[in-house]
Amino acid sequence: MRVLFFGDVVGRSGLKALSFFLGPLKEETKADFVIVNGENAALDGRGLTYDDYLEIYGAGADCVTLGNHFDRKGDILAHLDEEKGLVRPAGWLEEKRGLASRVYYVEGHGRIRVSNVLGQGMMDRDYASPYEAIDTILRESDEEVHFVDFHAESTSEKGLFAHYVAGRVSAVLGTHTHVQTSDERILEGHTAFISDIGMCGDYEGIIGFDAQTTLDKFIRGKRLSIRPGSGDVGMVNAVLIDVDEHSGAARNIERINRKERYEHQ
Repeated sequence: MRVLFFGDVVGRSGLKALSFFLGPLKEETKADFVIVNGENAALDGRGLTYDDYLEIYGAGADCVTLGNHFDRKGDILAHLDEEKGLVRPAGWLEEKRGLASRVYYVEGHGRIRVSNVLGQGMMDRDYASPYEAIDTILRESDEEVHFVDFHAESTSEKGLFAHYVAGRVSAVLGTHTHVQTSDERILEGHTAFISDIGMCGDYEGIIGFDAQTTLDKFIRGKRLSIRPGSGDVGMVNAVLIDVDEHSGAARNIERINRKERYEHQ
């Protein structure tokens, strides 16, 4: 089984980049299943609306994972149960709707479980232990192929979590920091890992946000809300993982980094 996983979608520029690249990349890589982290897809880059989710799903995603901002737009909460393509984060103590782990059937390849877990270090709110959360999920599952989106700030926490579950899941893929790391590897126990997949959004921005607004706020002290960038160059970061569908063991992980100036199309 080949799984293509895209990093955090940031604002309209991220949705545009994802729509531009997802289909061709799926065809090029011959991916069987596509996962997208959509938690920054809203117009202001914080959370996502139901329409944003439908746009990501319509672009070709089979599963949309989330993160610490996902509840910022209230209308998505009403759809957590009905939309099977949504996987909300575990550890979000206030929310009981939806699932933090879902199972999908991939035609010709069998089942894949996708789980979404939040880290604790340097985050904006208090979240439950990710180790207890994943242990609970694993006790209740028997799927061989299991991908975990670990949404966390610290690279060391992501690495620690990956080693904690090595050999028990197929992949631990870090999201949240929007910068693709070059530490992809197969851990002992055949678990694929990368500290952060990266993002989909404005290539010329600052982690997907408008560079000038960010400079005005943090350097010049202006009272502004930073917003996603809207430049002409869109980028996507993703990883492609090959998994033995019978054993769940990851055989290979490959980083993908593409950008394109839309005005040339």
